[in-house]
Amino acid sequence: MTITQGVTRQVRKMVEAVGYRVVHLIRTGFGTIELGDLKVGEYRFLETEEVNKMKKLVGLNP
Repeated sequence: MTITQGVTRQVRKMVEAVGYRVVHLIRTGFGTIELGDLKVGEYRFLETEEVNKMKKLVGLNP
């Protein structure tokens, strides 16, 4: 399931509305950034192109 805007517990509420229960959620990306194989607590530096895409999304010049 992919959502583009989220409010608190939105995915859980949507799934519960059709009779299921969410046990575990995993974020796979944020905006145009894919998290890939990052584990909990890990981080990586953003690529220049990722920064430029995020700036463009919020109306800043890359």
